[in-house]
Amino acid sequence: MKSIYKISKFILIFSIILAWTFNFPPAPFLKNFGGQGWPQINLWMSDVQNYNFPPEVQEARAATDTYTRASGTNADGYGSWVVPAGVTSAIVACWGGGGGGGDGLSGDGGGGAGGGAFASSTITSLVEGTQYTIYIGAGGGRATADGGTGVDGENSSFATTTVVAAGGKGGPGGLVGGGAGGTIADSTGQTEYAGGSGGAGVAAADKGGGGGGAGGPHGAGGDGLDAGGAGGAGDAGSGGAGGAGGAPNPGADHVNGGGGGGGGGNGTAGGDAGAPGGGGGGGEVNYGSTDGDGAGGQCTVTYTVPVSVTLDQTTFSYGTMNDNTASSTLTLWSEAGIIATNGDAIADFYIYGADTANWTLDSATSTQNYYTHKFCNETDNNCLASGPYGADFTALATSTQLLKGSVAASGQVAFQLSMHTPNPSTVYTQQSVVVTIQASAP
Repeated sequence: MKSIYKISKFILIFSIILAWTFNFPPAPFLKNFGGQGWPQINLWMSDVQNYNFPPEVQEARAATDTYTRASGTNADGYGSWVVPAGVTSAIVACWGGGGGGGDGLSGDGGGGAGGGAFASSTITSLVEGTQYTIYIGAGGGRATADGGTGVDGENSSFATTTVVAAGGKGGPGGLVGGGAGGTIADSTGQTEYAGGSGGAGVAAADKGGGGGGAGGPHGAGGDGLDAGGAGGAGDAGSGGAGGAGGAPNPGADHVNGGGGGGGGGNGTAGGDAGAPGGGGGGGEVNYGSTDGDGAGGQCTVTYTVPVSVTLDQTTFSYGTMNDNTASSTLTLWSEAGIIATNGDAIADFYIYGADTANWTLDSATSTQNYYTHKFCNETDNNCLASGPYGADFTALATSTQLLKGSVAASGQVAFQLSMHTPNPSTVYTQQSVVVTIQASAP
């Protein structure tokens, strides 16, 4: 499963400066029209041609790719991660599988299983397109025979030996304590925390031990309690809670590490473990139940992808316009439009406009000193056929609107703009406005 998190709403902003000026016509012209006049809009290029645009600024979106036995891997637990374009480092975190709960011999309570360990490392100097193998350790199954020991949880790994999180041991049958949690000694990483140990089963009232919690990024997993006690919490209390004891109560799932299953009571099995990596609870009748299993492991790969957009036009003029008239980029560049080019990652393109110093951006021009600015996605529409104020043109707002979604890496989007001057306007000075294109993570 892949989860994308935005760390910046605005990934990259390039601006288009549009400018025009209202000028009063000369006196004879005014006289001929009863003094009413027809103000015109005229651009003074010298006022904007030296506008300094920022260089291409790249911010980033954070991505986390999650691999479990149910997602991102095949039936044998193997998956792969390929370095995306623009990514040079990643944080890899893995949890080992938790062990399965044991069964008590001749009615005694079985031992709780150990939780899986946690290990993580920052991997640097990554090369685009390189493939890394990921293995997700299976959780151990509960004991399947009277007095039987639960199955050990398996190690999880990234690139075989680069990051390894050890699995927890299965809960023993009989009255010999609980299974050990995945150890630091059997793990590999810059950060390592052990899984919690399972609790011991007892003969009195035939109670099983609670399963150990999984290790996590904040610390070791909690130990399961003896004699029908609760399972240990994951990640030093920052993960999933352990299941309550005395019944097959499951441990809680949590992104930081699962809680251990609760220890079974008289005549009951232990609880299933929480994912990832919790240990199953021990019980009196685990072998005849569907409860008491350890949770499978997990690996996550977290990285940042630079997202950017560039424009082939940075300033332009609508030219000289009369009051209550329209112009568009269709008349400036025909159907070529303005070209927005995406960077190295899939992105959604958004667009928004702005008020000028004296005019208010609106969807209509019937209010004094209100003007309209519209856009059309030329890539997906025939803007020329629609006409600058046809159905394919959408009125810009001062908030973002989708220009085109899921633009491929290095993909291009052509778009058109059209502007309609106020009807009427009381301002006859030069007006400038910024139209903003932004690329954001999908």
